[in-house]
Amino acid sequence: MVTMYDTLDPYRLRPEIAPSDIRLYLDSPSKYKRIKIDQILTASDRATTRAMERGNAYDDFFCSPATFRDKYQIIEAKAPGEKLGNILEELYEYSLEYICNPDPTSLNYTGIALADLDLTYKPLQEVIERLVVEHEYQSSWKLETRVNDVIKKGDEYFRAMLSANGKTPISLWQYSKIKSDIERLEEDPVMGKFIKLLRSDVEIPGVEKRFQVETVYDRIKGKKDIVIINHKQKRAYAIDLKTGATRNQFAINYFVHKYYLQGSMYRELVRSMVPEDYEVLPTQFLVIYTQAELNPERIPMSEAHDLAARIGGVMGQWGEVEGWENIVEEIHWQQSLPEEQQFHCRQDSFEQTLTMDYFSKTILIPEVYKK
Repeated sequence: MVTMYDTLDPYRLRPEIAPSDIRLYLDSPSKYKRIKIDQILTASDRATTRAMERGNAYDDFFCSPATFRDKYQIIEAKAPGEKLGNILEELYEYSLEYICNPDPTSLNYTGIALADLDLTYKPLQEVIERLVVEHEYQSSWKLETRVNDVIKKGDEYFRAMLSANGKTPISLWQYSKIKSDIERLEEDPVMGKFIKLLRSDVEIPGVEKRFQVETVYDRIKGKKDIVIINHKQKRAYAIDLKTGATRNQFAINYFVHKYYLQGSMYRELVRSMVPEDYEVLPTQFLVIYTQAELNPERIPMSEAHDLAARIGGVMGQWGEVEGWENIVEEIHWQQSLPEEQQFHCRQDSFEQTLTMDYFSKTILIPEVYKK
């Protein structure tokens, strides 16, 4: 089963390439096409997206408490386990779109109110049957037993989610954790003063603080948590909020989730926001460690990492990395191909296949034998 992306988000619909698009393409060109172009998500994709949205709650709470209040609803009912939670979140999204859509002109309008809905509603039970299979929920049980278990264990939390009335539900535990982590950040003996000044409404002469900045430049785009522009010093830089259990975990995430690509692209986007004579510093990561004994840190990218992330190169123990400039070029090359040939493989594999087809149909003949 697949579902469509939220096509109401104008930023997401823009054709420019974001850091998340680069990561998708490096995972697989076909995955990039399915999610970015065809806008189709599998159950696994949807679970990943929701996990990212929960991470975004940190950003929203830190950068704009008003946005957090408008966007999220705190659910006080006891939170379910991960698999059941994913199923309930999908049922909530399905209910908003296909059962309780408030727009009378929508093709999905049924006239049923959220307050009148529960997991025993027959159309929802049919969706539950599909979701327990997709999410491998209690996979050794009979299908009927699995459905009944979801209804029994999940109904209270599902009803609480419906009270969010279209907002993103967030458990009381998640909210309390976010709040305590941000408060700990403000109380830190080293970082606290900077963080309080950053989040306050106090204006600093000659310094701009911009939060959750969506920027488009040339063929790339990005939504930066914070941009600092110091007009007196003619300097600017982006700050991106990250979380991690430990320093080691952040270091792993930096490479596995390719934060370096994000940081380098953000630096380029900040360049587009300021005059040419301003110095744009490498992106800084403001890291909140979820293990309470660790103090938060500001970790700037090095110039070497920024350069490697931009044009490709060696990045320490992690070896060779591809630069985002070449990947952007390759994505545009893919789009220039006939539709039936787009995003089947990487460009180098495509060119090797053409060489194989032309010279021998079976093997790639080395250059030395072509002379």
